[in-house]
Amino acid sequence: MPVNLAKHFLALAAKEETAAPSMIRHHIMGDSLLFRGNLTEARAHFDQAVTLYAASEHRPLAMRFGQDVRVAVLSFRSWTLWLLGYPDAAMADADRALRDAREIGHAATLMFGLVLSVNFCLKLLG
Repeated sequence: MPVNLAKHFLALAAKEETAAPSMIRHHIMGDSLLFRGNLTEARAHFDQAVTLYAASEHRPLAMRFGQDVRVAVLSFRSWTLWLLGYPDAAMADADRALRDAREIGHAATLMFGLVLSVNFCLKLLG
């Protein structure tokens, strides 16, 4: 998603009073920044999304979005951390994402986490 659209979503979500739109806006902005190579800014947005996540409130969103938001954010943040030079933190996020995905029991979330997991990709490379 282009950064301009992500910024527009940020502005719209900021008007909402619930945590879900803010969490999703940080996820979208983090994704956009990661794919543009703005790693430090992406990490800040991913950190915010993880902070806003509440399992009891947000896990049901997996059915709407195709995967659990926290698993997605942790997966993308693991790539961000790896690219920033923090392999141990990247592996911790990837492991946490897969642990959460297995706990949720949502097949699409688990597949998403496996595909994007840094440790999975590193095993393929090494």
